[in-house]
Amino acid sequence: MNNTVSEKEGLEQGAITNFAEYFSANSNRGHLMFKESLQPPYPDTLCELTGQPLYVEVAHIYGTETDAKYLLRRTGRAQPTKQERLKSTLTPLDKRYLIPLNKVLKSKAEKIYKGKPVWLLVRNGLPLWTSEDFNEHINEIKIPKKHPFDEIWLLCAPSGQFGAIQLYGNA
Repeated sequence: MNNTVSEKEGLEQGAITNFAEYFSANSNRGHLMFKESLQPPYPDTLCELTGQPLYVEVAHIYGTETDAKYLLRRTGRAQPTKQERLKSTLTPLDKRYLIPLNKVLKSKAEKIYKGKPVWLLVRNGLPLWTSEDFNEHINEIKIPKKHPFDEIWLLCAPSGQFGAIQLYGNA
């Protein structure tokens, strides 16, 4: 039996743990906690919200591809060059955030998951914008009309220090 956690699972678990701490402290909806990682056709994780099962699909945005390589500490040939990093930093922040976010929302909306209820959590891995910055551009965030999620949340930084925004759902 292999008990190692893949990078993907580690990122998902970290996102859920950070979101659960934020959500539990800042909502009046109970205690959220990570239970286990799952495999398709289920969402990425099984959690509990005040004792009830909750499936959560987790996605990340990192800005540009160069930002992602840098933030995920890629090395060797995958490591971004200085020129790539400079070009990335010259990309306007709204484009570094909103384009990847809208791509993730569209991609995840097209999937079918087992288990109910299902939430989508998108964690922002590029800690330059806060919830106020995202709220300033809320009209540019495109939630597809058809998707499988009961709620969609954006964790505005790698941890909850920049807040979280519910993008979809009745809370």
